[in-house]
Amino acid sequence: TVATCIIVGCAAISALIDGHTQTEAYRRLRQMAMHDGLTDLPNRTSFIHELEQRFVIRGGYPCMAVIMMDLSRFKVVNDTYGHQAGDQLLIALAARLAAMLRPGEYIARLGGDEFSAVVSYGDHGELLDFLERLKAACDAPFVFERFTAAIGANIGIALAQVDGDDADSLLAKADLAMYRAKSAHSNEPCFYDSQMDDAIKTRR
Repeated sequence: TVATCIIVGCAAISALIDGHTQTEAYRRLRQMAMHDGLTDLPNRTSFIHELEQRFVIRGGYPCMAVIMMDLSRFKVVNDTYGHQAGDQLLIALAARLAAMLRPGEYIARLGGDEFSAVVSYGDHGELLDFLERLKAACDAPFVFERFTAAIGANIGIALAQVDGDDADSLLAKADLAMYRAKSAHSNEPCFYDSQMDDAIKTRR
């Protein structure tokens, strides 16, 4: 009967709506789980997954680098203008970083003022170009209604196959190189150097 057809039709539509709602809810939950709540950049979990995948699937790029970065004068902004100002700066920086990305480049916020990137590339010049863009994004002043800030960053780099063949090793060595840049108060990116960075590791 017509009434039966209407009931069956309504049930089918309801099932489709429920299925769509569940799919959308799952998508939102996954987005929350894999992205930083403040900046919407990928988070640490997402970054580790991406890095491990790149060891498996090269994507046509012969070379890969891991970059660790923390902001030089971020604490000054927090202490002077408050944590809300610090959050505002992080959101603005994240927008700059997301806008500068090209194929093969991936940036995540690990927490606080720490960021990490993985870059797959064809030749060393492409990596140097990424580092220049990264440095420029951090060095350019941030101008807000209530305050202006110039922060800069400490940047460390480790190269796949040269410095390590797994995600943990590269992250640790990029972190050591970043710590060396920080200790030297250097605004220039530092590549991992086993002699120099092993000495820093021993001191730490």
